[in-house]
Amino acid sequence: MTDRYPDSHVFYRKLDRPYRRIVRGEGCYLYDDAGKPYLDACGGAFVANLGHSNPAIAEALAQQARRFGYLSGTAFTHEPVEALAAELASTLSSRARCRATSTSCTSFLPGRKRWRRH
Repeated sequence: MTDRYPDSHVFYRKLDRPYRRIVRGEGCYLYDDAGKPYLDACGGAFVANLGHSNPAIAEALAQQARRFGYLSGTAFTHEPVEALAAELASTLSSRARCRATSTSCTSFLPGRKRWRRH
């Protein structure tokens, strides 16, 4: 199936081209509803390193989702982020502090501000 604006309710990034409907992913490939494979060359850093439909990642995500979905780092902390920060800090100096973020921009800008102060 091909979806395109204005037939779809999705406001696509490019309105003048059709979009193939992806139904599954496996490793570095995506598959459309006709079974045609596509090498996912734009899936982002997460997919480039881990691939689609990785069973170990899916199970880890399911376990986490059964506990809670997302916590704001401005109000709470949790064991996975504390453990990761401790592991990262063990490879750095004893003064190391880690900032948990969900995007590169939210981690880069505060770090740059701190670096400029020192």
